[in-house]
Amino acid sequence: MKPETYLHDLGGEIEAELSRLLPPAAGPDRMLAEAMRYATLGGGKRLRPALFCAALTALGCDYRPWLPWAAALEMIHCYSLIHDDLPAMDDDAWRRGRPSCHAAYGEAIAILAGDALLSLAAGILTRPLPQAEPHKQLAAAAEILADALQMVRGQAEEFAPPAGGGDLAWLERVYAGKTAALFRAAVLGAALLAGAGQEQKQALADYAAALGLAFQITDDILDYCIPAEETGGAVTGDKLDYVALAGMSAAEAAAGDAVAAAEQALSGFGGAASLLLHFPRMILQRRS
Repeated sequence: MKPETYLHDLGGEIEAELSRLLPPAAGPDRMLAEAMRYATLGGGKRLRPALFCAALTALGCDYRPWLPWAAALEMIHCYSLIHDDLPAMDDDAWRRGRPSCHAAYGEAIAILAGDALLSLAAGILTRPLPQAEPHKQLAAAAEILADALQMVRGQAEEFAPPAGGGDLAWLERVYAGKTAALFRAAVLGAALLAGAGQEQKQALADYAAALGLAFQITDDILDYCIPAEETGGAVTGDKLDYVALAGMSAAEAAAGDAVAAAEQALSGFGGAASLLLHFPRMILQRRS
């Protein structure tokens, strides 16, 4: 299957699974459920569930029985976006081309919608499934939830830079948490469900770490390069990001190096990793 076809088809499957698992916008909890659905459905790259399914494929497993888990990963990601957009955090009024959750529903409902998405995801991950060996499911669920916590820790560290100012080592540690942790959750969750060996798990962990760094550096570069009319205003270097700390040329080189490291990490998988190998170059070439 061509990677582009895979991503297109999988996106539809994930959307349908999310719609099925999210609570209906009806009854006494209508406003909360509506905000959860608003923040989760109808947009996004579905990158984390796609990585999860691609890792299962690389390990010789059919991803379809695990679509609820793929959807749970996207719920965790969307909860983090709701909270990131809040005025106390990044103060973003727009997300995916429309008002962010707090702009549409108010801060209180947005916070609760994020809380509910995380709680729902945890429930899905710990719900016994017939296709899973219990110890493998428990190990995979524990990995995903631990990585979700690591994502929060990375975000917290970004808000508390060192007293003397942040440097690249600090910034890469932040990125390993706030961005790479959910990539790790996706591929290692899949590896634990599949019963992968230690060498494969380490390779996938290395892949996720490099992929997360490439993603976040590319995100920093795009902040400076996308025309102002597409972003609502260009970044001018007033925040601690890779470009501000290292310069544009060094940031571009670092992103390329991270992509190469992600690809190298998968060398032991051979052709089975063809879908996973699509993601590093896709990240490097993205425009939004």
